Amino acid sequence: MSLASISGVDSLFLNGDLLQSDVVQILQDASISRSIDGASTLTLVLYDDNSTLLKSGLFSHKVIANIDEFRFELVQIRKSGFSLNITFEDLP
Repeated sequence: MSLASISGVDSLFLNGDLLQSDVVQILQDASISRSIDGASTLTLVLYDDNSTLLKSGLFSHKVIANIDEFRFELVQIRKSGFSLNITFEDLP
């Protein structure tokens, strides 16, 4: 398993069935864990102090994150204070 930190993000769009959000302005951290034994994961930490993203309805539908040629689907959201820890698994 390898863990890579993502740096130099110019834009990052989360695409839901009905909504799209550019989250680059609230991105605190991002990492990719690649695995051959299981699903590779993308983890984002987003600053959501007013719960704007949570209340937007974006997460009530299927959400896809695109990083270069890789596509990841949302599998978990955890809230800790003003931070959202969002985990995605790779799509085939």
